Amino acid sequence: MLSMRNWLMSVAMFWIENQWGRIFFGLSEEVVELALELYFHWKIKLVSVPEIVTVFRIEKTLEQGATDIVHQWQYIADKIDENLFIRVVLLPVNKKRLQSIKAKFIGLFLGNAKELTSVVNENLPALGLLPENCVETSWIKSILFWSNYPIGTSMEVLLQRQPQQEKSSYLNYRDVDIGINENGNASYSEAVIWGRKYFKGNFDRLVQVKSKVDPGNFFRYEQSIPCLGSWKIVMAE
Repeated sequence: MLSMRNWLMSVAMFWIENQWGRIFFGLSEEVVELALELYFHWKIKLVSVPEIVTVFRIEKTLEQGATDIVHQWQYIADKIDENLFIRVVLLPVNKKRLQSIKAKFIGLFLGNAKELTSVVNENLPALGLLPENCVETSWIKSILFWSNYPIGTSMEVLLQRQPQQEKSSYLNYRDVDIGINENGNASYSEAVIWGRKYFKGNFDRLVQVKSKVDPGNFFRYEQSIPCLGSWKIVMAE
């Protein structure tokens, strides 16, 4: 039978796992991937990238049949050519006080435009993909397209890292520019710089759970949650 202390600990860990998962516990990506591979026997298959890839971006409103196209896409997304990836984003549209939505289809195909239009029009003809909608480029330059840079933008832009101005950051795109600890043993005052940007009001609660579960800070990485012990030392100073 669980004691009250163990029950509370279980609740705390359940909250962490369901809210954000492994990242708060300080487990590195390498550790998690190794554990998953050992447990599930995962295999990674490398894909050859051709010299030329093709990208496209098409928007459809409700009046243009967005609902039916998205519906059809759901049935063929996992069956279409493995060299084609299509991302669908639903966006709000305001028209004279009338609220509506539109669907944006963004695609990357490991091949040329002729092959792409053939594949799409065979599997998703309602999208109406035309050769003029396609842009042939190299894979590395396709990153600029996915990042919404204009066609022809210099690759040098990928080397430019702008200072962070926003008040928060997105955890799935971890940003080391907002701060790191050099040895994985950051104090509370150091970790709060990036911790509050990722987790806002939940940061202090995560510190408390981490301190109870891993008081020795065994699991850590460059932006891991610190232990309460380091917090107390800083507060005492």
